[in-house]
Amino acid sequence: MTLEEYKQQRASTKKSITRIKNIIEANGRGEGKPLTSAELKCRLGILESYFKQIISYQTQIEQVRKL
Repeated sequence: MTLEEYKQQRASTKKSITRIKNIIEANGRGEGKPLTSAELKCRLGILESYFKQIISYQTQIEQVRKL
């Protein structure tokens, strides 16, 4: 992958994290559909996966920049 592709992937993953954040914040304000404990745990697992992806993309970006 190129530097730009890694940056695009990182940006896309950040957008996914933001979507989950917005859902959880809206739920905390009593807006939208209430989330169950199971749904929150599932979203946490997804966030952890996204975080690992971000770290991987960032590592790749830094390696490409060194070249």
